[in-house]
Amino acid sequence: MRTMITGFLALLLALGVAACATHPALSEADQQAVQYHSKSLEGQMEVVAIDRRYRGDLLTAQVKLLNRSAFNVSYAYKFRWFDSDGFEIAQDRTPWTPVQTPGRGSHLVQGVAPSANAVSMEIWLKQ
Repeated sequence: MRTMITGFLALLLALGVAACATHPALSEADQQAVQYHSKSLEGQMEVVAIDRRYRGDLLTAQVKLLNRSAFNVSYAYKFRWFDSDGFEIAQDRTPWTPVQTPGRGSHLVQGVAPSANAVSMEIWLKQ
């Protein structure tokens, strides 16, 4: 009986640790907002959260990136902003921003829409 209780407690502990180690899945809309310009980066950097809010009339996005590898990863990101009809706003005016995330580390990046007409965004990642 004592062995069974000990085994049950060990199982509960293992499940609790596993639950803490995983990230909640992105919504389908958030998954579609993530674009990898470099396929090799797709296996290394994972977008684990996308938060949006309005600052005045401008849409603001914050994206949490997680480095799944044990090594530093250098990459660049940029935001693309779209109006209610799906047309890109300020096409090709947003520069690529270089960043480096340490192994198993995370990084928060933020972007602000260039126009009050923006209602959605994409984040692009490349090496």
